[in-house]
Amino acid sequence: MKARLLNAEDDLVIASWIKRDPEHAGKVTAEFFTQSDTRNPGNLTYAWEDEQGQTLFYVKVENVARVHIQFNPDAPKASNAKGLELGYRWLMHGLRERGYRELIFESTYAPLIRYCRRVFGFRRREADYSKGL
Repeated sequence: MKARLLNAEDDLVIASWIKRDPEHAGKVTAEFFTQSDTRNPGNLTYAWEDEQGQTLFYVKVENVARVHIQFNPDAPKASNAKGLELGYRWLMHGLRERGYRELIFESTYAPLIRYCRRVFGFRRREADYSKGL
């Protein structure tokens, strides 16, 4: 089995597979898989083929950033909030310039979660799974 980069024929194949897939139909388009990201060539889609050259599936790989924060417990909350707002803008600018497409953070602290949802627009995603490399 092997991976290969997409070719022109893959557009129609992906589109037809999506139409027949109840998990993806109406939720994603073939362009999601086939459009290149000129800002970051690291975001690629591969076709995975068996030994006979039959495409088994397509996999899109994206660059995402996962951030971790440790706050100073002695700093005033207002200072932390101001620093978080300025730091967020700085971080987003740098990540966008480098072609990152998503920012992820993990937390169980309800006040921080509410703040990041309200101020920055974060939303909960319950269908994600993660595996360290």
